[in-house]
Amino acid sequence: VRQVVVMTGPRVVGLAVADGRLLWSFDYQIQYDESIGTPVIAGDLVLVTAVGRPLSAHRVTPSGGQFSVAEAWASDDLSSYLSSMLAFAGHVYGMNDGGEWHCLNLADGKTVWRGGSHGYYSTPVLVDRRLLGLNERGDLAVVAAEPSGYKELAKNKLANEPTWTSPAVV
Repeated sequence: VRQVVVMTGPRVVGLAVADGRLLWSFDYQIQYDESIGTPVIAGDLVLVTAVGRPLSAHRVTPSGGQFSVAEAWASDDLSSYLSSMLAFAGHVYGMNDGGEWHCLNLADGKTVWRGGSHGYYSTPVLVDRRLLGLNERGDLAVVAAEPSGYKELAKNKLANEPTWTSPAVV
């Protein structure tokens, strides 16, 4: 069933695209009800994180027209208030609130590597096996999206004013 998956503050929900019907939900109370990060879908997993909450993977399973949801794993290593994550080739990439880039194994949530120091906020965009991360200071980091280890490929200053958005690639 095609769905839209959203964090609402007190819950994460899956809604049918066709008619907006609630398909499934699970409790996910967020401090201040600020659902800033975007859920990530990787196969049957929904990955979410928020202020004071670890990155967690929830398995959504269809059965007879209904859905069940169960937490598959959680990782305090990749907790983030503002940054969203991305899933690629069996791994999860992102930046925690301490400014460190992380790579986690998608299957079990175990940290594969961590590295760098890139400010407080950066939601990566994937381009050709590279993570582009624009932080709040206007610095763009280019990091290899590879589980072999943290490798910063480039860093560029794009703005002198605060930035809070992800880059768009054209």
